[in-house]
Amino acid sequence: MGRSRLIRRGALVTVVLAVVGAVGVVAMSSASAASTGSITGIGGKCVDVAGAETVTVADFRTMLAYAQQHHIARFTFWSANRDRPCTGGGADTCSGVSQAAWDYTRVIAQYQG
Repeated sequence: MGRSRLIRRGALVTVVLAVVGAVGVVAMSSASAASTGSITGIGGKCVDVAGAETVTVADFRTMLAYAQQHHIARFTFWSANRDRPCTGGGADTCSGVSQAAWDYTRVIAQYQG
């Protein structure tokens, strides 16, 4: 499955892309579905009902390449206040990974649609 390899550890992105693909099969072409879809990633360490995942800046670059190739409508991330290295605050104040401030934002800013 090519879509599951978009991000090695990114179950959320895989699900989003699968939904976009399903819409394309049911109601419109894949290109039309992608052009109305979006990717909203979360950078760094995150914990959800499926367990803990780490989404790296390199993973964001992979998402950017997919978004550019398929001309999706929107490529964004949650949340800008986490786009910095940790200096002691809570999980909502940093990414939890080794990075320079605004690394994820710089990838997102490259998206041109």
